[in-house]
Amino acid sequence: KREAEEQGKEAAKAFNAAFEKELEKFNNTVRVHITSAIEINEERKNEIKNKIEEKFNKNIIIDWGIDNDIIAGLIFNIDENIIDSSVRHKLEDIGKKIKA
Repeated sequence: KREAEEQGKEAAKAFNAAFEKELEKFNNTVRVHITSAIEINEERKNEIKNKIEEKFNKNIIIDWGIDNDIIAGLIFNIDENIIDSSVRHKLEDIGKKIKA
């Protein structure tokens, strides 16, 4: 019985996520997850949001996250596409080029 309940919960979560995705499409909205190394003030967050809205010509919902390991910069996750402008990523790229 417990397994059936867990499967039901997972199915409900999947349905809810799919419904939200369709609703966002209907409302011309894109959800973006942005990770920074430090907390960003509201003014800067609004500047970033406005630039993304202009670029995509859509309403943007941003989920903000912090990861000190990226050192500096931002990581954007937009519809499963990742744009990584973090210092950590740049250092990893340099390391790969040195090893090659």
